[in-house]
Amino acid sequence: PLTHQDEEGGGQRVRFGRQRSVVFPPTRWHPKKTDATLPDMSLKREYVYGYNGSCRNSLHFVSETEIAYPVACLVVILDVFSNKQRFFEGHTNDVQCLAWNERHQLCISGQMDEKGTAGPKACIWSPARPSSFCNLPHPRDARSVSAAA
Repeated sequence: PLTHQDEEGGGQRVRFGRQRSVVFPPTRWHPKKTDATLPDMSLKREYVYGYNGSCRNSLHFVSETEIAYPVACLVVILDVFSNKQRFFEGHTNDVQCLAWNERHQLCISGQMDEKGTAGPKACIWSPARPSSFCNLPHPRDARSVSAAA
């Protein structure tokens, strides 16, 4: 996020995660008014490819036909017979762990901290209704939620 304009050299002080730096526009670059307008379109996620293999024990059967697994800041719920995906989108940074409780039919997933804003968090949610969830924030000085059971 932008924090301050440097009047001397035209640079702007910005913050990337916890690191502060000064960035400068390209030489002879002058922004146009149209550059600041948002396009009248949006993206729609069709399919997610990949798997976060650094998360141990994070592939779970959550029903007779569905598995859940983390990819970046999502948890994918894949029907293995129809190859259709649904998504848990409650995270704002990379998912570091995923656990499944069969008795209560709930998942818990933990993430890295949101750079520069707050500490990491864990989310409790149901694969049957992945849009409904509970946030469990952690202290600001923690870096990630790396395990859940």
